[in-house]
Amino acid sequence: PPRGLRDTLGLGVGEFLLVVVGHSKKGQAVPQMLEAITHLPPRVHVAFLGGGYEPYRPHIRHRNLEHRIHLVSPVRPFEVVPFIESADAAMILYYPRSANYLNCLPNGFFQALSAGLPLLYPELPEIRKIAERYQLGLPIDPLFPESIRAAVMEFIQNPDRVSQYRKN
Repeated sequence: PPRGLRDTLGLGVGEFLLVVVGHSKKGQAVPQMLEAITHLPPRVHVAFLGGGYEPYRPHIRHRNLEHRIHLVSPVRPFEVVPFIESADAAMILYYPRSANYLNCLPNGFFQALSAGLPLLYPELPEIRKIAERYQLGLPIDPLFPESIRAAVMEFIQNPDRVSQYRKN
């Protein structure tokens, strides 16, 4: 792509940028993530790369997060990885809504890995097996805002750890 995610959003290196890759789905804990962001430093931003997030605009406005939550139009499939690699980390917000979600390995998981991004990942069995084996990031319970907030703060406060996750 002509520009990466961080440049597209006009964010400097001092801003902490999380990305959620993929279209909005019912099995994602977006409201809980929005709640978590309200309890994080103002320099923390989240970009949703994909379609279907428009219904969350009223929730974003209600929490005064318009400048920190970014709804980004999809890019071509082969552009996803180079587009997101300027983010600081990726979040996977799936929860075990059904057996399908419980055992998922979403494209966004692999795209984040290909971009070298540390992960905040749900403890779903298949995702957890890979993330723990290769030490790719921190587990979260997406249904609990405090779990998301604590993991993001861990990333912010321990850049060396984040750097190691990126290398892994």
